Amino acid sequence: MIIKRTLSALTAFLIIISLAACSDAAQTDNNASTSDIQSEAMSPEAAEAAATSAISDREARRLVPDDLPDADFDGYTFRMLMFEDALSGHWTFDTDELTGEVINDDIYNRNTKLEDKYNFKFETEGVPWGSLASKAQASIRSGDHAYDLLGVHSFDGGSTLVLTGSLYNWYAVPNINFEKPWWHTQLNDTIELNGYLPYVSNDFSLNSYQYAQALVFNKDMAEAYGLGDLYALVDNREWVFDKFFEIVDSISRDTNGDGKMNNDDTYGYASNFSFHTYTWTYTAGEMGIIFDDDGNVKLNYTEKYFALLDKLAKLYRENNRTLQIPHDQPCPIAFDTNRVLFTTVWLYELEIRYRDVMSSYGILPYPMFDENIDTYHTNVDARGYILGIPIDAEDVSRTGLIIEAMAAESYKELIPDYLDVVLDKKYANDPDTSRMLDIIMDGRVWDVGYIYHLNNYSTFVEDYIGSGAKGDAVSSLAKLEKSTTKQFQKLADKCREMAEVDWGN
Repeated sequence: MIIKRTLSALTAFLIIISLAACSDAAQTDNNASTSDIQSEAMSPEAAEAAATSAISDREARRLVPDDLPDADFDGYTFRMLMFEDALSGHWTFDTDELTGEVINDDIYNRNTKLEDKYNFKFETEGVPWGSLASKAQASIRSGDHAYDLLGVHSFDGGSTLVLTGSLYNWYAVPNINFEKPWWHTQLNDTIELNGYLPYVSNDFSLNSYQYAQALVFNKDMAEAYGLGDLYALVDNREWVFDKFFEIVDSISRDTNGDGKMNNDDTYGYASNFSFHTYTWTYTAGEMGIIFDDDGNVKLNYTEKYFALLDKLAKLYRENNRTLQIPHDQPCPIAFDTNRVLFTTVWLYELEIRYRDVMSSYGILPYPMFDENIDTYHTNVDARGYILGIPIDAEDVSRTGLIIEAMAAESYKELIPDYLDVVLDKKYANDPDTSRMLDIIMDGRVWDVGYIYHLNNYSTFVEDYIGSGAKGDAVSSLAKLEKSTTKQFQKLADKCREMAEVDWGN
């Protein structure tokens, strides 16, 4: 959750109670006293302090116990292999020195603290696109046990590592507690099959926050066009696709009057026509690929999904409503020229592309398809590393302890700083930002179809929109159904096979 400035004493008590419930030792009943519950979660001194005064959310986070045993790993070098390019890589997990930058120093301090506590050394190795799966598999075949953890860009080897039986089952890893708040268990619920869980995400993976997708809007334009309180639309569950479309349609216009729409004109919406299109499909609250209880694959396309595609075709491809942003490039119209109202971003882009205009924009979740959706959803881009353990890992108990500790420490310091200091205090200066970021983070989605990227299934929306939204989407998807189902069924069968392995833990 994004940092809240203060919590009432009542909220503090509730947090204390929830902490106690998470503890393995917490065995209470309805007659248990508050002091009994507090003592399960924290020291008597901390419990008394929390009970008698309001505590900040950060302080409450620090009180969550990791419940890990003491250990001494005798100077062991723990090695992590990951995909790396100019946008994501080892620097989100490891750094060599303090620089004065908040996030860099949080990462350095986290790693140093845990290295000292457990007597190990953490090392990272980044490899380019197309190299991670083959390098991990070569290590497994050779028996050299070179890596303890993999940070996977899911489009780059995510399915290959599963199909080749290269990954350990996270459910069999000691010292892992998925009940703790630093685990992103929606991913578990999505890809776990028959008791086999090849990948996880937690707060150790800063990228899972950086590459969540959101909308930003120009506050000056919103005021000039009399759009009212857009935050209130979100809060009142009135922020739906049709309302978004209505606003975009009312803004886009041929500003210079030359009879054509180009970078000199005004747009209600600007977006690339590739990876930012994916998130729209999740606004309908549905997944395209489903594993049933028997481990069989089903393509889950509904009338709502096709209705959304029709709306997207109109949004992106009709009447010049939307300005196309080139792939992985900034918007060609500068934000402070007041000629683009909405644009789609990874949150990471707020750090690298919008620093100088932060005070003039606001952040919103993607709208819901309609008011019947449970909440606002957003996709976590494939750059939001998923974590896997090579099947030849020598000591999974050690791996589990280190990853649990890394995630816990990140939850307590790194993530609050990233979301509160970097995105809120330092850049946004908007009192509503924290609440909107809360909604966005709570609605992050990991989708099995997107993660495994088989048969180019996950790029269908991009291909459909990018090609001009021509043809019938229903028949186009029908052509993919047989081959897509076959490939995902092969993966499901492999997961069933891996679930039957005796993991020995």
